Amino acid sequence: MKILKIIGKILLCLVVIIVGWRIYRIYKPLESIPVTKVILNKAYPIIKIDSLQFQPNSLVKTIKYVALETKNECLIGDVFKTLIYKENIYILDAFQARCLFKFDINGKFIAKFNQIGEGPFEVTNIQDFSIDTLKNQIIVYNCDFQGKVLFLNINNLRPIKYKKISTVLDDLCPIGKGRYIGSPSVDSRNQYELQKFAYYVLDSNFNVVSKQCKHLYPNLYPGFVRTISKDDKMGTNFTTLFSNIVFQVMPQGALKLKYKIDFSKFLTPAKYMTDDTTFAKYRKKNRNTSGFYMAQFAENSEVATFRYMLYGQNIYEIFIQKKTGVIRHGFWAEDDYSMILPFRGNGSYKNTFFSNCDADIVYDRMQNKNFVNALSPTNRAMLSKVKIDDNPVLSFSEIDFTTPDKYKGVEVKFNAIPKQ
Repeated sequence: MKILKIIGKILLCLVVIIVGWRIYRIYKPLESIPVTKVILNKAYPIIKIDSLQFQPNSLVKTIKYVALETKNECLIGDVFKTLIYKENIYILDAFQARCLFKFDINGKFIAKFNQIGEGPFEVTNIQDFSIDTLKNQIIVYNCDFQGKVLFLNINNLRPIKYKKISTVLDDLCPIGKGRYIGSPSVDSRNQYELQKFAYYVLDSNFNVVSKQCKHLYPNLYPGFVRTISKDDKMGTNFTTLFSNIVFQVMPQGALKLKYKIDFSKFLTPAKYMTDDTTFAKYRKKNRNTSGFYMAQFAENSEVATFRYMLYGQNIYEIFIQKKTGVIRHGFWAEDDYSMILPFRGNGSYKNTFFSNCDADIVYDRMQNKNFVNALSPTNRAMLSKVKIDDNPVLSFSEIDFTTPDKYKGVEVKFNAIPKQ
């Protein structure tokens, strides 16, 4: 009997050890797993968005979705600017990754520039970048104490040469014939320059050759973006951040208006009602689901293109007809319950004017409600969350900049998604 008891105890111990080992393998502590790569959910649903989801349907031609490659070396955290040229996508993450990335039109990662430092071919930060299509170079502008402009090979983003620049700018864009255009920095120590001048024209050595007075261009915002068409010629058309104006830069540096995007056909009143609880929880959980900073207009014979970048490694491209159009779109959030529509601009709510704000418009499919959240860049405080309608149609307040020196509050209305 004693032998049987001993054998039984030994067998019981073996069973406990084997079961424990299997449980350990299944529930292995996360700390003991070496992190060598980003684990992605391959089953992540991509819902195709077509033009039928946007109103008016006659203006939206096509919507193109590009899923960017997500390898360790090309993860994007905070998108500052995007440009698309010759079937390649250039994306600047100026704050988190502090890199300039290059992808092909299908989202495959090609190269990046991230030489951060104080050496001759390094930058302490990247304030802006642009494309010189005549020389096939990328221009990277560093506005820190160094004051430097780097010229990169457009194929592999490797530095070719650099030049010093003493003028502090918010942006720098080539206009051809060895000249550049840029707007005074909002961080400039010379407040007189900032208040008086709308933009500068600089020569090939980055000396200022002319300054354009702000009163001539009251609706011009910092952030020059040159349009790039298939038969691109340097110095054709430009637009600026938060602007619906497309213009030409004349040889003397003056601007010539080409056309505006007109929202007047889509003005409509909206019903407002505040409710902060649901959206505050959602934004806390999904801080980096949407947002954009810089747009690019491109032209061809039929349509203008408005491109911008969203957080979450997604790019959308919307084709709109010239002179009229809607530059809004949406995508599904990860929880598949909400639709995010990014908005950046100016507006007002309950007699409160907010300028250059970030806002997310969320359509909650579970509650069948729409909400707007506005964040002020000055105090980053939540100004309002607005219940707009019980049906899936979004309307939000915006400022009409088409009338010089007279800001007019308008409402822009469009369908978020088809009714379920």
